[in-house]
Amino acid sequence: MFGSDAPGRACTAARFCLSEENRQYVLASGKWTAFDVSEEVPYASTIGQRVRQVRLVTLTNAKLVGVIFTLDSVEISAMTGPDDLRVHIH
Repeated sequence: MFGSDAPGRACTAARFCLSEENRQYVLASGKWTAFDVSEEVPYASTIGQRVRQVRLVTLTNAKLVGVIFTLDSVEISAMTGPDDLRVHIH
């Protein structure tokens, strides 16, 4: 069990934390997809850099909404939105 932010939303290695309603929506309408961008600008410049620091981003109620990775020469932020994940290199 990896955790949950609401009762009835158990998380396991094989299943994401989705309510039954959201699970049905994903099955019918789409899914999140991983893309390999390691050879694209600006992501290619991050390959091989060391992670120097990891900072969690939380709301005032302590809910985790993002993470910031500090690398040798850049920062990568990954922030959740209502229905997406936004990744930026600064």
